[in-house]
Amino acid sequence: MSFAGSSSSGVKTSSQMINVGKSKLISCYLTSTANAVCTLKLWDSANSTTTNKKEILRIQIHAGGTAKSIEHDLHGMISNNGVYAQLTGTGAYTVAFA
Repeated sequence: MSFAGSSSSGVKTSSQMINVGKSKLISCYLTSTANAVCTLKLWDSANSTTTNKKEILRIQIHAGGTAKSIEHDLHGMISNNGVYAQLTGTGAYTVAFA
């Protein structure tokens, strides 16, 4: 039995490799409750190196002490080398990919 769908990174609270190899990005979710800026960047990279790599997404939110969440639809964007998620500030994120 086969089915079309996507995989989830699961909920992450630190910078991590999401997938190594060619990836189809579906969507990204970011939540913060801190009274400070929280930034999530997704990089087309096969490891945690971001020098000379392509930044494919940047989301910034400032929760102001109350919970705020945002979803970003990536419309099947292709990452050729892998997906590295870089989180700064206090927050949690999930990346859906295929």
